[in-house]
Amino acid sequence: MSITYLNKENIFFYEKTIFENENFVLKEYCFLHDNYVSMDKETKLFKIKLPEGYGFINKDMEIVVPAKYENVRMFNDGFVLVSKLDKNNKEKWLFVNKEGKEFIFEKEYPIICDNENGLFRVSALKIDFSLCDDYFSDFDATAGVWGYVDTSGKEVIKPQYIYATDFYFEGGLALVCKGEWNRNKHGNYYTEVEKWGLINKKGKEVIPCIFDEIKIFIENDNYSKDYYGALENGKYGIINNCGEWVVPPKFLDLDYCITCDGVISFCEFDEKSGSELWGLFCIPERRVIIEPKYSDIEFLENNLFEVEEYGKKAIIDKYGKIISKINKTSVDIPLSENSIFHKTYKDQKYGLVYKNDIIFNNLYNEIQIHDDLIITEDEYGSNFIKIEYK
Repeated sequence: MSITYLNKENIFFYEKTIFENENFVLKEYCFLHDNYVSMDKETKLFKIKLPEGYGFINKDMEIVVPAKYENVRMFNDGFVLVSKLDKNNKEKWLFVNKEGKEFIFEKEYPIICDNENGLFRVSALKIDFSLCDDYFSDFDATAGVWGYVDTSGKEVIKPQYIYATDFYFEGGLALVCKGEWNRNKHGNYYTEVEKWGLINKKGKEVIPCIFDEIKIFIENDNYSKDYYGALENGKYGIINNCGEWVVPPKFLDLDYCITCDGVISFCEFDEKSGSELWGLFCIPERRVIIEPKYSDIEFLENNLFEVEEYGKKAIIDKYGKIISKINKTSVDIPLSENSIFHKTYKDQKYGLVYKNDIIFNNLYNEIQIHDDLIITEDEYGSNFIKIEYK
């Protein structure tokens, strides 16, 4: 085991070999002085906390972003938000690239969100959620007065939306809401008008802000670019990417999932059972393909659905044909992304196994495997293990 020093005063980490065979060596790097370490997925850098502050190092223990910041976020699209304390002990936010170069915002904002596709979402008003009577939470569209700043620090869309998301929807669009905040006699914020739409990076309304709500459909973890759910007068319908009605508003509710061929699930109230039941609707065909009769519909791969009816579950296709019945609850076994290793789980702790060799027993709260790195986490913090192939 070897001990490495960051400087003369502070021990940085110690290194020890925990496993070795003819193919590779596993070396664990344990950080001292209550150091916090977590891996940034985008850059493969490690966020660390030292007595001097937060920063980033690479897997060779080289400092990339100096550990001098009061707070740091995670990298997103090439930049990370960091903060410093000014001479009045006030926290000031700026952003840093992967080489550690600092950039400043031309204006100050009480809320700054991570860079997404070249723009930072910023709010000119910070609203305590406990003081907001109309808090809307879908897609992290938090309450405020929102605009956007580019990666030069310049404001390109002035703060004007009471809710807004980042530009992460298909076609580089953001979901926004127009309205005006008022305050009641208790000081709580409320709005009497919410009109939702989608804008592009130039601030142009691609879908006009005229809808009471917009739902973004998701297909296999990707956002749909062809259809959106929209609310008008208490009913949901379907609009296209120009904001035109494809299916007029007639549904009680819509789920967020959509298949590759445009099938969505919708909800109606069943007076006989006194409950909400779900069915399937095909947008291109403009018709109901399964009448609402299920208490739950879950979208699976390959245009299959897991449904529940009268407490019994089954897997069906989009026309209602039963593919298989589910007689017991399945349990996912947590496997690593790396085919060489797999995780074990016992007594709420994880261990690591290579083939038939136990590398370590169930010791950790979490284990993450990323290519040639393994991150471990326990109640004292995080460490990482390098996989060095021979």
